[in-house]
Amino acid sequence: MKKLDKYFKSYKEVLDYFEYDSEESEYDMEENMETIHDMRDCYWTIDLNTNVLYAETKEKLSIGKGRIWIIDISGEQWGITHMPKTVFTKKDYTMVLDTEDGSINIFDTKKKVKYDKKKIGFGN
Repeated sequence: MKKLDKYFKSYKEVLDYFEYDSEESEYDMEENMETIHDMRDCYWTIDLNTNVLYAETKEKLSIGKGRIWIIDISGEQWGITHMPKTVFTKKDYTMVLDTEDGSINIFDTKKKVKYDKKKIGFGN
């Protein structure tokens, strides 16, 4: 089926763009290919290398300003002590692998916000 061939080819092209090497990772991309999320409209940041925080607007990333979502990139819930690379950044886009649910998330690199624990997140 041509549509299926086209889909698998485009999926491989996405992985090639991010220079994802399956030999270097324990993460099975083919197993999770149905869970690719287009997050290019969201603003995002990485907090202390364990989570990607994202929101619909830059203002909503601020503490108490709106709903923030989390992508776990630590691998801690699986007892993984050495997590393979989970964030792949290129000039235009960044691919984030969620270690909790196995999803693949594509963000706009230009919408990354510098993390500041006093201003971004859930507060203490």
